[in-house]
Amino acid sequence: MIYGVVDYEIDHCGTDVVAYDMRLPPVVHYPLSIVNFFLVLFNIGCAPLLFASPPSFVFSSSEIDESSGIIKSRHYPNIFWTHNDSGDTARIFAVHEDGKLVAEVEVAGAENLDWEDIAAGDQGQIYICDIGGNTRVRNDFAIYLIPEPNPDSDKSVKVIKKIKFRYEGGSHFDAEACFFASGHIYILTKRLTMTKLYRLDPSKEDQVAEKISEYPVSGMVTGADVTPDGKTLAVLTYLGIHIFEKPKENDNYLAGVHKTIDLFFGQAEGIAFDDSVLLITNEEGQLLKVPYK
Repeated sequence: MIYGVVDYEIDHCGTDVVAYDMRLPPVVHYPLSIVNFFLVLFNIGCAPLLFASPPSFVFSSSEIDESSGIIKSRHYPNIFWTHNDSGDTARIFAVHEDGKLVAEVEVAGAENLDWEDIAAGDQGQIYICDIGGNTRVRNDFAIYLIPEPNPDSDKSVKVIKKIKFRYEGGSHFDAEACFFASGHIYILTKRLTMTKLYRLDPSKEDQVAEKISEYPVSGMVTGADVTPDGKTLAVLTYLGIHIFEKPKENDNYLAGVHKTIDLFFGQAEGIAFDDSVLLITNEEGQLLKVPYK
């Protein structure tokens, strides 16, 4: 993890990097060799890259040891729901934006094979996306629909529905991003230079995911969230954030007006809209607030 660098600038691919951080001395120089590894590894060339500053917050509970997805509650002020990656029990955590634990809630009737993201529905429900497939042989993907728990009183919630799905043609994809908008669940696959957008019908308990489109991305997609009105999509990768505006004529978000925010925040996995900022989590137990407007 790289700390202490908010932004860097290479003057015509010059000999050093100038880093700016309001919490550091005004100008800090780093030998180019230190960052060359990242430039070559990520195939960035000389494009500006936003390196992570010290995290805004850390999770207060050691039980949240591999946060893989996060959403902001639609019903409870300053409550965010997050979960661990594969290998954990079936549970979600309520936290404040500063990472302080509020509640741990068991999800009865679910199994965490590879929970990768979480999405907020439009009627007080939550979708937990068990969609990871690192081995590329898995074909039993599922999304669990649950009511949003009351973080002040609920210790357990029951699964309302388990939505099973597979990809067209029996394809095996790894995916770590899902979101809900306009009555549908959407999945974004995780590949090195390309992501594919799929759509699911939450009313069906077993289905084939419908491909909408694909889009070239830098880095691999690890999380997504959409604004409550469904108009703006944020897609997280290991190298930054892609912001898409939904086209007026259809739900092909990846064809909408697009901008990027370059970012490196360790193994960043979760992203959630929080008014005018995005809250990012990584698997090191850290949180980062990033303005997106």
